[in-house]
Amino acid sequence: MKAAKYLRYYLCILVFLLPLLFGSYAGGTEQPNFPVSILEWLICGMTPSFPAFLAPILSGIALMFAVAVHPAPPRTAKSCLCLTWSIPLLAGLMGLVRTTEYDYAFNWLFHFAGAVALAVAVYWTAAQDKELMPALLNSIVASALLLVLTGWYQRLIGLDDKLRMFRENAVKTGIPLDGKLEQKLLQKRVYSFFIDPNLFGAHLVLTLPISCWCLYGWGGHFKPELTSRRVLAGLGLLLFLVALYWTGSRGAAIGLVIGFAVAIWCEPIIQRWKWKWVLPVLAVVGVVAIVCFAALSHGREGMKSASARVGYYAVAWRMFTESPVTGKGLGEFFPHYMKYKPVHAEETRDPHNFVLGMLSQNGIFGGIAALIALGMPFFLAVFHGGGNRRRSMLLFGLCGWSVHTLFEFNELIPGTFYLVALLLGVVLLDNDEAPVRRIANWVRIPAALFGLVCLVPVLRIPGERGFQQLERGEFAGNIFGRLDELSESLPRSVGPLVMKFNVCYESLVPRLGREVRQPVPRDLAERHGLSAIRQLTRLVPHRSSNWRKAAEVFAVTGEWSEAEQAIEQALEWYPGNGNNYLVKAGIIRRRADWMPVAKTCDTYFRNQEDGYRLDMVLDEELKPLAKDLCDAANEAKFVYQDGRPIRFSIP
Repeated sequence: MKAAKYLRYYLCILVFLLPLLFGSYAGGTEQPNFPVSILEWLICGMTPSFPAFLAPILSGIALMFAVAVHPAPPRTAKSCLCLTWSIPLLAGLMGLVRTTEYDYAFNWLFHFAGAVALAVAVYWTAAQDKELMPALLNSIVASALLLVLTGWYQRLIGLDDKLRMFRENAVKTGIPLDGKLEQKLLQKRVYSFFIDPNLFGAHLVLTLPISCWCLYGWGGHFKPELTSRRVLAGLGLLLFLVALYWTGSRGAAIGLVIGFAVAIWCEPIIQRWKWKWVLPVLAVVGVVAIVCFAALSHGREGMKSASARVGYYAVAWRMFTESPVTGKGLGEFFPHYMKYKPVHAEETRDPHNFVLGMLSQNGIFGGIAALIALGMPFFLAVFHGGGNRRRSMLLFGLCGWSVHTLFEFNELIPGTFYLVALLLGVVLLDNDEAPVRRIANWVRIPAALFGLVCLVPVLRIPGERGFQQLERGEFAGNIFGRLDELSESLPRSVGPLVMKFNVCYESLVPRLGREVRQPVPRDLAERHGLSAIRQLTRLVPHRSSNWRKAAEVFAVTGEWSEAEQAIEQALEWYPGNGNNYLVKAGIIRRRADWMPVAKTCDTYFRNQEDGYRLDMVLDEELKPLAKDLCDAANEAKFVYQDGRPIRFSIP
């Protein structure tokens, strides 16, 4: 049957391309670099990735295709595994109760729906197409090998070339190279097609075991057979382990060790051991010890990222204790983290822990759902892990990925997460398992409808494409009218509103010492800028940066009452931003001419015995302009949220 063959090809191509094209972060906080030409569609995966909202569309097509081609599959004792990740999806609905970040929330829900749709599609197809499983595994391994080779290229050649190119561009343009970007490139941590080395490490942990197993099998096609098997598997192991080391991900190393322990547990000789239950206990103790060590290592140079994560976890736990039933809402971690974090803690948009992320944003049901989803591979390993080497290798990778997800936001990366969902739900099933009974044929209707729901993000494509064209300056005419049209196409997205406001913001509150490249006439800037910022603060009311910019614009347009209210909101949602205090000082004195100074200056909190010192860093020629603002801020006697006074200075 040709349709069944085409479906198999589609699924294999999809799982091959997912890690290459979808290594980006799924959520409303990103602005995807949407391809706008045929050439970009062909090479977009090389960097940047395809926008994440396209992944559920492709998975929805796969599910509808499978339902149309094949009858309802038989139901085995383990067939419900393909629905494992539907549990967090359902729990995520609780996050809609209190959220104000609806763009993030709906992208999150469709992201998880797409993973479930792909898992169900593969299970549905595998029941009828016995050639699908080997083909899928080979596709996953081939994709993983390409990623690993790309990582090797980055380490040996690519990152040096990129750093040299950035430095040359900085010299030509006169714009200094961003220090954080330069430091990241100097570290030479590989990331392949993913947005972060840690996320690439998670993908390597997931695919390393099954890749080595498949390479060992591929070696059987060459003579001498035993030598070929060992050489291919050994070479694959070397490539993967070195690439994993180059990612610099400690969480991935921990996941790999735990996954290896799971694989050992699944060995028949261990299963026959009388004291085998000692091993899981030791593994749990080891993980707890590692986490405690990270928590107590705030002052150690090598544990900075680990201790920073402890800070993320503390804020996530506080959010949960304040709203244990519903959580704070999907997408609400970032604004609440900025509100609660210690003054010197770094910024983050995610708690880097799936369980705590679900607890903080979706409440107790979300946390339980996350534990079930991450714990399922361990449950299978403990009670159904022995007797099958392929299964052991898959459990190795899945358990390692689950552990790493306690240190990173792996569940938000379609390129890896979708593979986890289908591997857990389908590949672990025994092909010869006796069915309990056939699933009723009427199930095809809700399955097809679920696949159809996953296609809803298609409605974003015209708006996303138009917005990307505007970002690149590929549009001539009334930009404000075009942005209004895009806001209607993307009613929950803040992207068009942010662009509309920024066009006016630079004209109303210029950055001192820099020329406004495309100034907007004052009357247009006031009309469209005020309209945009009011819509922004109404659409996403928990973002401090929007409130501070609103306060600046209200001040320069003489709306002092609204400026006072806006700056109070800005301070509530980010008390650790020094510029908020400077803007408030200018509003207290009714000095609109101080707003550009407050915007231009970089502020740094310094911890002292009797409070905080806030250094105002400007270019030398701008320091005289800031002196009056600094004096006014000191006269206002601002205090931080912990009650300690803030003193301003110009170093």
